[in-house]
Amino acid sequence: MADLHQKFKSQTGHQTLVRKLRLNSLVNDSTELAEDIAKHASIVVTPAGCTLIDEGGEDDDLHFILIGQLQVMVQGHEAALLGPGNQVGELSLVDPRAMRSATVRALTDTVTAKVSEETFANLAAKHRTLWRRMSQILGNHLRDSNRLLRQPNPRPRVFIASSPAGMPLARAIAAETFDSDHTVPTWLVETGCHQDASSLTSLASAFTDADFGVIVIAPDDCVRSSEAENSVNRDALFFECGVSIGALGPSRTFLVQPHDLVESAPSTTLGLTPLRYRLDPIEDLKTDLQAICLRIRAQVNDLRSRR
Repeated sequence: MADLHQKFKSQTGHQTLVRKLRLNSLVNDSTELAEDIAKHASIVVTPAGCTLIDEGGEDDDLHFILIGQLQVMVQGHEAALLGPGNQVGELSLVDPRAMRSATVRALTDTVTAKVSEETFANLAAKHRTLWRRMSQILGNHLRDSNRLLRQPNPRPRVFIASSPAGMPLARAIAAETFDSDHTVPTWLVETGCHQDASSLTSLASAFTDADFGVIVIAPDDCVRSSEAENSVNRDALFFECGVSIGALGPSRTFLVQPHDLVESAPSTTLGLTPLRYRLDPIEDLKTDLQAICLRIRAQVNDLRSRR
């Protein structure tokens, strides 16, 4: 066991640690991010047969798996087997007040790089794409849970999110897209920064019930203010878009944004083609919104409720 712990302690060991972290799905081959994680991570060795995380525990660390294999157990049933390139404990990062939802046990001698919730938040502030990748992982967890627990909605349900500035546009899209007899139930949510526990829990609940997600970016969300409020709203909407893609899939997720938004967004990071609209002249805005609404309505009518 001492040999495993020392394997990542020397200068050569540090290089090995960075190389293994680069293989992780969250790190996505970023040497800079891997170096930053390596600077702050603690090396944890878990012998075969021992428990790394207890279901119901209150710890909130994230573990990057470097060596070995971990078994994830939920209420006594095996939910996953994870090895190098994966991580475990990410759900507690997005909701630090929540108890651990699974027990994680080492099937072989296992080495992980552990970072705290506070450290991860600091890393995510520096590496903005980290939260977007985390949103996909959260969405994947929701989708896997839905396969086991969720019953199809009798009618498709649509989740529509925007910042306060974009709410008039979101309401217009909802009114134009779906019939007044409520054949497709919708609900609109004003978005803020999703890095607190209650809002993340509400977000997870919303996408558990939804069949489609519509994320609306307003022009004001693309302008940086002195307090960075608008960029926070925009990043929160991108986070929601990532969760929607993970939970519902890209065919059930629609990102509506201004045509001139060129900053890195889910269209490039998450592989989603956005629906774009022009603001000026007003006739162009009306034409674009009509086309967007037709596209969304056709997709909802074609795919219907998830099964």
